[in-house]
Amino acid sequence: MKALRKLWESTVYAGMRPGTAPSDPLYLSNRTLGQRIRTALLVAGPCLIVVGLVALGVGHHIRVRDEPQRQLTPAELAKKILPNLEREGRIVTNHDLEVVEARIEASRPIAVYGTVKNNTSHAIENAVVVFDLVDGSGARLGAVAAKIAHVDPKSTAPFRVIAEQEHAAYALVREVVLR
Repeated sequence: MKALRKLWESTVYAGMRPGTAPSDPLYLSNRTLGQRIRTALLVAGPCLIVVGLVALGVGHHIRVRDEPQRQLTPAELAKKILPNLEREGRIVTNHDLEVVEARIEASRPIAVYGTVKNNTSHAIENAVVVFDLVDGSGARLGAVAAKIAHVDPKSTAPFRVIAEQEHAAYALVREVVLR
């Protein structure tokens, strides 16, 4: 039993007795300088690799800007967004007959009424104004055409047309045709 106790104490309490030095070669104070450097490299090496990989990954996302970005002019912005848009492209509109007012009359039957204005110096005969009718949420319900028989020069004329669309809330001018 005494031998077992001596083995136990030498293993568990190695180097703790005053005046005795452990003879274990793996004990910290008994390792050579090369063993200490190798242990330090085994611990620090993977840490340095992880730090390097994180720095490499984050380095692509962090950008140092020397100067602030300049704002694009409207012409540069239009050219960037729509590079194939021609400068000479125009939408031709006719302003001879102008719709001044268009409303939905909420009676039975539903009607579109309003006023048109002749902007020319001559009378306009047999004009047609086409309206798209939409409901309160903006869904298209259909179209109606208002026929205007005569508008004197530089004056206005009323129109009224019955619509079949019961839920119409707005009338949008689609087309004005002069004959």
